[in-house]
Amino acid sequence: MFYSRSRPASDFDSHTYASLLQNCIINGEPTYGKALHCEILKKGSCLDLFAFNILLSVHVKSDLLSDAHKLFDEMIERNTVSYVTLIQGCGQSLRFLEAVEFK
Repeated sequence: MFYSRSRPASDFDSHTYASLLQNCIINGEPTYGKALHCEILKKGSCLDLFAFNILLSVHVKSDLLSDAHKLFDEMIERNTVSYVTLIQGCGQSLRFLEAVEFK
């Protein structure tokens, strides 16, 4: 595993998860990204917009577009990065019509 839990789970915050999710992208580890997503879901709303965008990017870069769409739809707050990440993922997966029609 690429990270160690030296801190108790209760100390994990949005910044910690953002860092761990970024490591998933860098190391090409979608399995760990999904595991972290499950842990995040169990904790409830513990991510800020920055960390949500990284999680969205993990799904897109892992070619899990249906999961990315679902996450995007569930995001309370979105910004330009959120939209661009999902549209770029659609384009990279050759889903051009879906990317153009994205709202």
